[in-house]
Amino acid sequence: MIEEMNILIAGVGGQGALTLTGILADAAMKMDIKVVAGEVHGMAQRGGSVFVHLRMGKKVYGPIIPLGRADVIVSLEMVEALRYLDFLSDDGTIIVSKTKMVPPIVWSGMETYPEEDAVIEQYKKFSKDIYLIDSLKIAKQTGNPLTANIVLLGSMSGCFKLPFEKDVLLESLTSRISSKIRDVNIKAFEIGWQEAKHCKL
Repeated sequence: MIEEMNILIAGVGGQGALTLTGILADAAMKMDIKVVAGEVHGMAQRGGSVFVHLRMGKKVYGPIIPLGRADVIVSLEMVEALRYLDFLSDDGTIIVSKTKMVPPIVWSGMETYPEEDAVIEQYKKFSKDIYLIDSLKIAKQTGNPLTANIVLLGSMSGCFKLPFEKDVLLESLTSRISSKIRDVNIKAFEIGWQEAKHCKL
């Protein structure tokens, strides 16, 4: 069993952060890896920020990742990971979607949404391993834009060393979704896995 692995998943309500957490946790349990999770999603149903602490390994005793100890931050939205960069370890990885979920404070004219280049520059201050994935565009290519989170899961599996193999993660994915949408989700995962090879900044 691994000593400790910490994954922080960030996004906006409705993007599927909790679904990703469940799939990853299920894969860990299949491999008899101790796993705990802590969720924060107070305003999620109104499009608010959502983040989940997922911790695996025999030296994990609580659900909250200590500051500076996240091995990877996975962000389903372009800027959401900016809120949690203090959690990232010195050699941590950032995997972020290009998807932009513009909040009311922006479209009301009170604030502006940051430019993509400016966001990336902020990420580069915290990590040398950054992957930028156009998960929503890829999901639309599969025929179901709701699979964007699964695209990002596939990308994570393709570019970050998890404590279980790809086939275990796919087994957890297929066991947790309806058979009616199983094929499109597998397709989204596989395309995301392939895309990760080309998306490192």
